[in-house]
Amino acid sequence: MRIFSKNLDQTENLTNDSLLIEVVRSACMRLESKGWKELFRAHGLDICATNLKDQLLRPLEKINRTINGFQDFSAEGCRGIEPGCPAKSLLFHAFASPQVIHYPDGTSPLLDFPTPLEIEAVENLVYGIKPPSIQELRVRAGNAHLAIVVFASEYRPAISSVHQKHADVCFSRVGITRVGTAEYKYIPAARGYLPFVEDDPFSTRVAPCRYSAYIATQLFGDKDSFGPLQFKDENDTDKQRKFWVPIHKLFYGNECIRGFSLNVTLSAYHQNEKLKRVHQAMGSKGYDTGRYNPDILKPPFLFNEGIAEFSQKTDDGIGLLIPVVHKRLVEPAIFEGKPLSYKVPEGVKLYSSSINIEGKSNGARTAPEYVHMRHRLENDNSITDLNNEKEMSKIITKGGYNALHYIDFTGDGYIQVECPELALEVPHVLAAYSMVAPVDFFPLVKQTELLQWWQQSVPDELIENIWPSNPGPPTALCDIRYPANLSLTYKKYNIKNEPRAVFDSADDSICAIVGLMDAAKGQLTQIDNLINERVSSLPDSAAGVFAPGWDTSIDRTEEIESDDKTIKPGVFHFNNYGLGSPFPEDALLCSALSSFWPAAAPDITRTFAPIKYATATPLTDEVLGLTGELPWDGILGPTIPDPAVKEIEYRNLFYADYINTALQVKFNYEIITKTTAAEYAARTLVMARVYAALGAITREEKVKWGIFSFINALSNDPELNQAESDTDCNLNQTFTYRFKMFKHKETFEQKPATDHRNILVEFDKMITIYADPKTVIMKNDNGKWEAKRY
Repeated sequence: MRIFSKNLDQTENLTNDSLLIEVVRSACMRLESKGWKELFRAHGLDICATNLKDQLLRPLEKINRTINGFQDFSAEGCRGIEPGCPAKSLLFHAFASPQVIHYPDGTSPLLDFPTPLEIEAVENLVYGIKPPSIQELRVRAGNAHLAIVVFASEYRPAISSVHQKHADVCFSRVGITRVGTAEYKYIPAARGYLPFVEDDPFSTRVAPCRYSAYIATQLFGDKDSFGPLQFKDENDTDKQRKFWVPIHKLFYGNECIRGFSLNVTLSAYHQNEKLKRVHQAMGSKGYDTGRYNPDILKPPFLFNEGIAEFSQKTDDGIGLLIPVVHKRLVEPAIFEGKPLSYKVPEGVKLYSSSINIEGKSNGARTAPEYVHMRHRLENDNSITDLNNEKEMSKIITKGGYNALHYIDFTGDGYIQVECPELALEVPHVLAAYSMVAPVDFFPLVKQTELLQWWQQSVPDELIENIWPSNPGPPTALCDIRYPANLSLTYKKYNIKNEPRAVFDSADDSICAIVGLMDAAKGQLTQIDNLINERVSSLPDSAAGVFAPGWDTSIDRTEEIESDDKTIKPGVFHFNNYGLGSPFPEDALLCSALSSFWPAAAPDITRTFAPIKYATATPLTDEVLGLTGELPWDGILGPTIPDPAVKEIEYRNLFYADYINTALQVKFNYEIITKTTAAEYAARTLVMARVYAALGAITREEKVKWGIFSFINALSNDPELNQAESDTDCNLNQTFTYRFKMFKHKETFEQKPATDHRNILVEFDKMITIYADPKTVIMKNDNGKWEAKRY
């Protein structure tokens, strides 16, 4: 058996080509003394049997689904290996599920866990223990069209599988990796990865994604068969849309497809073209930036190195895509050995203190919406940070200076597969769309989890209060029905030496998450919360378009006039080049407007003076640096400089600069990234309750109130005990918060502070509030505690 991946020139023999079972035997022998022999024996399976293949294929009489980790094993599963079906294979479930971590007693932890390579070996055995013929696969697909399709995949517990009936493999043709400043680290018990770096709060690990090739067929959406996840029922949308559904995994050797000995090769291509797009867009608007063709077609305007590569580590198995680690999230752009700058045009449109490249009227972006412009490159190549200038507003408005360009290491591209032996039988080959996305500051919070909570748990009276219909709820990327970046072309041109588009404009289901065919037809098992946290590389953990534009952007192809003079509208598609240049420029503004762009993004609205958006999901005082720790983003939250004067001192958003935070390596990941989905939802719900108790329902009413302090209430807080006693209330011990709310004066007058980067805003009164998801207790004007119960 051989491993093929990008830049791997040599062949590594793991075992005999005809003996997949021997790879699995080696894994079982390694783990048997670590508790796994005893674990499988409790189910009637002997993983040390000489005739292991027969042992894995025989029906088991006493699978014990009361053992921790096996409650959500498919009710129909009855063998160690069920040919062609991972979810019904006990050995695969035990190896791959993050819920399986204990001895049969349910308390003693297993002493070791399978490596990704060993899990992959069992998965390959599932498909190869009784290899089908091509014709059998055609019959299985109902003689529908077959293709070789690249998917990102994860084995998930029942709670997050497509059908939520039992643990199962989930697939998407879009994979999400994330940039970072430290190497990835596999968490064996979780069978996955986390971004946390021990003993270094200012570093975050890159997040990988696993890709594999499958023979797949195209079917209309079917909620009761393969999905997709978050099935769109309105107007039968997904019933009328086709999805590529995996049938059979492809891997090297003669045990995959009967009658063939396969070579399966994955390759990856990514690009970052933000700076190229910046100059093309500004040039089209008549601005002279001093940068033109052909220079803007070269690195760093357009580059494809240093973004992501396949792992070369044997234990990682095949197809694990890893973002390249860089010491900082952003770096100064270098062109021809010198710092790269551009001439800031006079009168260019600004948003706050960033260049604002307007998109098309329909919301499409042909270039980054925001471009950093606050670091002036001097003639001697020194850099002047304009944030230190009191007259920065005049300087950037006047323009005419050379602003230093920065690059980030995000990008998008494709994962391609070659399998020459099947070129005649299955000539249609489809690449996966690969997104190398920005850092996720809430890696434990999935967009889909928030959406389901909002739809299923939030009281009707708070639906609009939390996330109004305009712009809408936190839609996940897997729910968006657009094709992948239509500007991407294969590196190898067609026979006429013309660029070949990688993705089809009609292929709008690419972001969907699906299961294997008929995966949803099983019985409902026990559904429990995830035991071991890990990040996901599938699109339900990524933000949808403008929710916020954190992970992806959209563009639209040009309208086409047909021969009969009718106009064919352009097609929206995903892209990376519409995000900020570099991405922290966009991240700052998304976070500052978090209540407008609802998503699992940090809500730093309370850090800045009141604008037209209110805080939706407050960050604690600790996270904002108000209790002695360094603030998570290097920007201190609101303070009262003089207790005798009713004034709040804020950082002026105009002077907030996440590029500086990234360059100085001051993002405090440890203090913010361990926020759980439950904590995020609780803060959001309680904040909405507080606004309702204050009589602030509309956006205009809510923005009149600011948050001076927000903490988790302490059980020994005497003021909380008094409030509960006076109102005969017992607040939730887990999710009770103390707010210090203040009302701004109607005029929102702002005065300069001693630090020119800050401003002062007067307020009328300060109110102490204790609240949990069901109760809000606050002092009235007479100083008495009153409770509002919901």
